[in-house]
Amino acid sequence: MRKQKLLMALTVPVLAGLFSVVNARDMLARYMDDIKAGPSTYYTPEAARYYGQSSQGREAFEKSFQAMRSLSDMGMASSPAIALIIEKFPAAVHVATVSGKRFTGGEPFDDWVSTFIIGGKSSIMLSPPFLDDRAMMLCESSIDVSHTLNFIEKNEGAGGAIRSALVDIHIIYRVNLAACMLSGITGINAGSTPDGWRNWLMANEHMVPGYANAPAQLAPHVHGHPNFKDFVVGGRYRLLMVTKQDLNGTVISVSDTAIVFETADENRRFRLLREQIFRSRLVELPEEKQAPSNATPAKQPEQPPQTASSPTPSAQSAAGKAFVFEDLNLLREGTNIEVTLNNGSLLVGKLHSFDGKILTLELVGLRIPLRGTVVESVVVPR
Repeated sequence: MRKQKLLMALTVPVLAGLFSVVNARDMLARYMDDIKAGPSTYYTPEAARYYGQSSQGREAFEKSFQAMRSLSDMGMASSPAIALIIEKFPAAVHVATVSGKRFTGGEPFDDWVSTFIIGGKSSIMLSPPFLDDRAMMLCESSIDVSHTLNFIEKNEGAGGAIRSALVDIHIIYRVNLAACMLSGITGINAGSTPDGWRNWLMANEHMVPGYANAPAQLAPHVHGHPNFKDFVVGGRYRLLMVTKQDLNGTVISVSDTAIVFETADENRRFRLLREQIFRSRLVELPEEKQAPSNATPAKQPEQPPQTASSPTPSAQSAAGKAFVFEDLNLLREGTNIEVTLNNGSLLVGKLHSFDGKILTLELVGLRIPLRGTVVESVVVPR
């Protein structure tokens, strides 16, 4: 019986990693197909009427957007899709019309018009016509707002200043979804135009894994960190990411393909894949180590782990809040969690469900069922 439990503990993370690679390739190809099938510019019915465009299928647009959103969540692991998103550069356009508004003076005409534009943007942010409110908040900095005026009446004074008017105001909102999602993938802001992102890609082509390869599948790793075995658990490092981000912090755990890294400034933990890290520099060794090991170092927990059989209640720590397996029903679905298995493997993802016996972890779109017998601890990171 103990051999079977040990075999399960060893097999689950291996199968999870294997299926993650296969599914990542399939998902990436599917997401890219959805983007190709979607429109470059989606017009809401109001925008279509304003521009005289034929009505468009909203379903293809939503699938394209959800694909980009999923790619953004994958970070630089989705880098083979960057060139496609730049060339397609999907955007969504909505037009809100404020009809028959009368201007009677008392303030500059342009300032009067601006109050409607500002109010209109607040309105679509709270009640989006084509995206959910979370997506609109995420992409708020990628929204361009312009307007046109249709004067029904107009009375001009000296110098052409408008003294009174009756006017329709057409407020045009263009959400540059490509720019928003590319920023999520790369961690940088290269502007809201295709040219800005093309220039970035040309300058960083050598640091974008898979860019030069066929975009239908994940390209083999060629540019990431050369050797994860050099990382020392508990050591302080400075990391240069392929996105040119500069991170300082501590390595919490190491596997063959990723590290869990806690930043020094915000004490936030991230799971960083090999292909996301361009270079690293050891700043300080942990006190008990004198030199980096040539083998993958043993996991050095900051505190005794909570096991599935432990009666210790959920506890707060610097790393986050630890939960015993039986208390996972207290967490909401979608909560970010770090699951440590009995064999030392660390899985970082979201809680999909918990039925009292099986924890289902969502990891890169893959749902992994885990029994309490293979789980050493569960932590909700800070």
